[in-house]
Amino acid sequence: MIRRIILLLTLALLLIGCGRTTDVVPTNPVQATTDVVTTNIPTDIPTPVPPTLEPSPAPGLVLIAGTDSVDPDVQSAIESLADESGWVVETSIPMDAASLRPETRVIVWLGDPAEARPLADAAQQVRVIAFTSRAAEASANLSWIVADTDQQAFAAGYITMLVTEDWRAGGLLPAEPANWTEAFLNGGRYLCGRCIPLYSPIVEFPVATTLPGGANSGAALEALAALNQQYYLDTVFIHPQISSDELLNQLAGQDFFFVGLQSPPDALKTQWAATVVMDLPAALRLAWPQGDAPGAVFTAPLVLQDINNDLLTEGKLKLLNQVLQDLQNGLISPLSVAP
Repeated sequence: MIRRIILLLTLALLLIGCGRTTDVVPTNPVQATTDVVTTNIPTDIPTPVPPTLEPSPAPGLVLIAGTDSVDPDVQSAIESLADESGWVVETSIPMDAASLRPETRVIVWLGDPAEARPLADAAQQVRVIAFTSRAAEASANLSWIVADTDQQAFAAGYITMLVTEDWRAGGLLPAEPANWTEAFLNGGRYLCGRCIPLYSPIVEFPVATTLPGGANSGAALEALAALNQQYYLDTVFIHPQISSDELLNQLAGQDFFFVGLQSPPDALKTQWAATVVMDLPAALRLAWPQGDAPGAVFTAPLVLQDINNDLLTEGKLKLLNQVLQDLQNGLISPLSVAP
């Protein structure tokens, strides 16, 4: 009986042992752990490399150089053109071609025209747009905007004769350069040839007198009085180098009509025929670089402001606008007009 019980207990223990998992304790725990890790991690998976972020390129740059005083209309035109190209505008005074940033696309040079070509030669990777009042020659990366002051004086002479009575027009101009006076007189003669009035004094109009540039209002008033006493003027052109707010305000109410290159004060508007200005923003749009196009020369068109339609009627404006167009197209030379 006892043997049978012992046999049954032995069989029960054997059955229990077959249903359990026996943990094997390694003799070297460190080695065992290493073996398990090595067995479970694949060896052919590469280590991830973080992506390289390329820096955003700097936007194209337009530099205004050569002066710290920029006409507001020119500044606005440059900013508008740059914005259309997605570029930014900065002012650089003085200009150092050797230190130009790589993103520089255009330099608008408003300084001495004689310095524009050396600048363009030193920065051949950049388009240079420069301003001048005289004829100029373009190069591969240099474009010129010609603001022809002779054309302005010519147009002023033409308008004074166009709106005056009996051809009695005159001008106050600076003594230098002399070609401004010549251009003014030629503008009047272009309209009427030998412009001789019906009543004395029988002379050819227009007439002009010159003063030192920057003459004060007292000297200008004396010169105008002397000119009028001799020729009985109806219309007067006053060049900006002679003009001043003080002078123009003193002329208000006097028996003249006026033509100028600058807008009049309010007190003189009813006596003002027109203002002749150069449309520099329009010329900038023409000169703005187009891809790899070579440089060129662009003449700033003349436009009229402060037009008095009682003096410049529709028919007179039609004649005048054709003359302004011919000037821009080079069909009229302000300094070589034969009566």
